[in-house]
Parts: sequence; structure tokens; C-alpha cells
Amino acid sequence: MAQSGYKAVIKEGFLCPVCHQDLRSPNALLVHFQDLHSEEQDLLTSIKDLVSKAKKKILKSDEQELEVNKYIPKQQYFLDPANVSQEVGHFRDHTEYFKDIN
Repeated sequence: MAQSGYKAVIKEGFLCPVCHQDLRSPNALLVHFQDLHSEEQDLLTSIKDLVSKAKKKILKSDEQELEVNKYIPKQQYFLDPANVSQEVGHFRDHTEYFKDIN
């Protein structure tokens, strides 16, 4: 892999697709986009569609997961090696970020 002076930054969250500002909630993102970027109505429509599709997929995924987990015996769940407690490693505190959201 070639090394270059370019450092890639990956951002996650409710980012404005135009100015890349983190709005921290879907409602704040839509209000921001309508107020500051209202001329891009096609993009706004696609964002709303994307958010609604993602919401449907998440809800559907959660329902499927509940159905699958309903049939796993508790003894099997707790004896599964994947559920063994892990060593404490590097962690990052996000408390202040979540306090800002509310």
C-alpha cells in the first residue's frame, strides 16, 4: 500500500451532505437542510427517502433479531463462547456528546 500525505477522515452521524456539519439528530439535520440548503430540494427528498428506508430496515432487522433470539435457550446463550466477558481495552467516553444531544 502506498503511503501519501493524505489522511482520510471518516465521519459518522447525522452529517449534512452539503456542508458536512454534524447535526446529531435526524430532525435537526432536516431542519438545518431546509433552512440553509433549501435550493437543493431534490437532495432533500432523497435524504428523507434514505432516512425512512434506513428506519424501516432497522426496525425490520430488530424484529427479525427478536424472533431469532426468542428461540435460543438461555442456557445455550450463556454458555456460548462469544458471550464470555472480554478484557478491558482501549475505550472512549462519549458521555458529553450524548448529554449535548438531549
